[in-house]
Amino acid sequence: MNRLLLILILTLSFQTLTKADDIRDFQIEGMSIGDSALDYFNKKAIEDNTWVYPNKKFKRVQNDDYDFFKIYNSIDFHYKYNDKKYTIHSISGILDYKDNIEQCYDKMDEIIVDIKSVFSRKVVMTEKSTFSHPSPKNVDGKSKVTVVNFIFPNDDELDVACYDYSEAHGSQDHLNFNISTNNFSDWIKNEAYN
Repeated sequence: MNRLLLILILTLSFQTLTKADDIRDFQIEGMSIGDSALDYFNKKAIEDNTWVYPNKKFKRVQNDDYDFFKIYNSIDFHYKYNDKKYTIHSISGILDYKDNIEQCYDKMDEIIVDIKSVFSRKVVMTEKSTFSHPSPKNVDGKSKVTVVNFIFPNDDELDVACYDYSEAHGSQDHLNFNISTNNFSDWIKNEAYN
């Protein structure tokens, strides 16, 4: 029953995209690109859950187990380093798949089919690709990310990815459903770990 409810909620969430001219119109757990994180979390909750990349242009925040999370186990978002409004430039819904990466891949494929049925031809879908996770915590090189990107005409992105972590990495396998501005997407791919 929970699986059916999750599929229904995800499908209904994707349907809002057909009315959207812009990735900023899409919501994850009610939050959108351009919103202030202070509309959803207090400053202490943001600051206590912040992680800084080697390149400090953006900070990442991960929040778990809030009462208003209906679909995801946790929400990650990014804001610019000294932004006192905590404006969201990237937001991700996270579904945990502890020791079951194959189930993550199955869910990823379901979501991709749903997304493809909703977007116009103007949105370009990349081929599914797998690469080594760029984090310094990937000391053994065995942590992998499998991703499909949907790129909008203005280069904003929607990504669906499964993270398959090695034991040495120390993180939990999960699915990440992400929406990001083009500015953030370029930074995370090219500068974040430098």
